[in-house]
Amino acid sequence: MTDWREIVKQDYNDRYSYEVYHDDTYSDTYAEEHRAFQIWATVGTKRYLPVDLVINPDQAEQVAEMLAETTAYLPLYLHAHSGVSVSTSPFSDPFDSGQCGFAVIVDPDAHGISVDAMGHDWNATITGLVKEYDAVLRGQVIGWVIREKKTCSSCNHTSEEVVDGVGGYVMMDYKAIDGLINGEIIPNIEAMIKSEKEAEHGPESVSIGDD
Repeated sequence: MTDWREIVKQDYNDRYSYEVYHDDTYSDTYAEEHRAFQIWATVGTKRYLPVDLVINPDQAEQVAEMLAETTAYLPLYLHAHSGVSVSTSPFSDPFDSGQCGFAVIVDPDAHGISVDAMGHDWNATITGLVKEYDAVLRGQVIGWVIREKKTCSSCNHTSEEVVDGVGGYVMMDYKAIDGLINGEIIPNIEAMIKSEKEAEHGPESVSIGDD
């Protein structure tokens, strides 16, 4: 069952309403299913994050040789205090954070990362992937539902039913929610209303002349 923690709840009209919510259950699996980079980190990092390759800080030369054979990498910093956060740049908290290892792209094709013919800014790519992963770790995954009020013709009881909805949106910036509402949710409601009107009126009759 989805754990709905409400962000926005609004009536569209007397019949339809919509809700944007924190998609907690989806974020439990989203992070690892969609992580497009590997985490090479110390064994202690495994307390907070899944680690693809455990590295030993005392073997810096060997680690450097292994990293040189990858497509790209950046330092990975971990902040663990009332939650977990990651970044490719240092956090301002020196007590609860520090470099835990590296964010590594080994095989871009394996994760569907397109490479421009004239080159690629790998630093920007890794930074963006880590930011998205961090957003999921911090619970910034949302979903939306549309509800419709329906009245029973027999007992006249009115109830609300979910008629549409999608989960798993990673919000890098919560300001984007307004765009989601205006660009996706409301158009879906309006499409339902239009479809109902067309079904109610039926196709227009066609008059055939005598000539």
